[in-house]
Order: sequence, then structure tokens, then C-alpha cells
Amino acid sequence: MAKLIEVFTFDRNAIKRDSGTSAESVKEHIDLVQAGTMPDKTQSNIVGALTTYMGVFTKGEGGFAVAPVGDAFLSLHKQDPEGAWQWLLTRALYMYVVPNGTACRANEVATASGIRFNFFHLMLAALTHLSALSRSSRFLYYDELCALLADDANWSNQGEAFFTKICDNRGGSGTLVDSTDRRALLEDLEDDFSIPRDNFNGLLNKTFRQTGLFQYTTNGNKPVGIALSDDMDEILQRRWRFMLDFPPSWEGE
Repeated sequence: MAKLIEVFTFDRNAIKRDSGTSAESVKEHIDLVQAGTMPDKTQSNIVGALTTYMGVFTKGEGGFAVAPVGDAFLSLHKQDPEGAWQWLLTRALYMYVVPNGTACRANEVATASGIRFNFFHLMLAALTHLSALSRSSRFLYYDELCALLADDANWSNQGEAFFTKICDNRGGSGTLVDSTDRRALLEDLEDDFSIPRDNFNGLLNKTFRQTGLFQYTTNGNKPVGIALSDDMDEILQRRWRFMLDFPPSWEGE
């Protein structure tokens, strides 16, 4: 049986190079569905991700239809396309609980181990605790994250318990004496931990980045750690606070 770190992912078909491009892609695919245009294979993958992971569409006997979430996105898109995408993507990440109804391998591993978790909420809560530390210590570095997630039992921790494990691994206080020699995910940590190519790299450095909630530290030109943004506007602050206070769950509905 594979470990969770080897199989966990988030469908990135709908996520483009930046927030603005992602927002326009969602709008274009809503237009396709509303027009009844048959999408090609690439478009079908995007519509599938927008249906299963993001709730933009529903699928019935008559094909795809725009769901209330899609209508809300269109309303927000008229005012602020990038803000609409941030809302949609953050909502999808927040609601992605494992096991769930999607056909991903992580469900099988989690079910067999009796584990239920929400990766986004775990990260959000742990980074909130880390944000109280100073300078480089407030970042969660990818090498220490992977070391913890290599143990399946750690996925079901609450944020405070995960934060405690981070501090324990740092020597108790959570403060880092030296954070300069940190490792990147792509072609490095992914090899060490048997992570499918670009799964975590795409999730943490691309998908998470487009929510506007996080910032990064680099070694050379490669991201090696993530922290809660210290420059969130009022909307993002309220969004972060709500998600932190109300952990999501999936009950098979």
C-alpha cells in the first residue's frame, strides 16, 4: 500500500499559469457549457475538474449545467476576475476532505488506514501558529514538511498538534538557527519521498500561491518554504479567519 505522500494530489487541470489566466479559463468553460458546445479532450478535463473539485458545474443525464457556485463566480467575475478566482480556488481547497467522493488514489490509502484529513486546513492552521515566530522561523520548509508527511498518521493531526511536531523536530522552541540550506521539491524531495512528479510542487507553489494567502522563501530561484502572507487585504483576512474557525468535513452527501 502506498503512503499518502505518494498518492495525494489536487486536480490542477483548471489551474493556469497565474490567477488572471485561471479566472478567464473558468469563464470560457462556463460559456462553452452554456452554449452546449462539445469540448475537446483538454477542455473536457478542465470541465471535469471544475465539476468534481470546484463545484462550478453539475452533471446529469442531459450533460453539464452551471451550478450555483458557477453563478456566484460569474457574478464576482464581473467585478473582479482575479478575486473571483481566488474565492473559487480557495473554496475548492478548503472543501477537499479525504476520503471523499472523488476518484483519487488517496481515498483508498486513507480509508484502509482509517484516516480522514483536510490538507489545506492542516497547512493553514500550522502556518498560523508558525506566523507567531520571527523571520525565517515562520516558514514551513518543504524538507521538514515531507519528513512529517512521510508518516501517514501525521496527516490527521490538527494544526496545533502538527505545529508541535514541527517545533519538536526543530529542537523544541520552533526557532531555526540556520535556514539557508533548504531543499526544493521538484527533482529533489520528490525523488526522496517518491512523490509523483510535480504533485506537491504544483500544489504548494502554484495552486496555493493563487489563493493570495501565502508567501514563499527561496534557495536560489527555487521555492523551499511557505508561510502565511503578512500582507493580506481585509477580504483575505476574513476568508482565512473563517476557514480557520470552521474545519470542513465530508459526509458523503
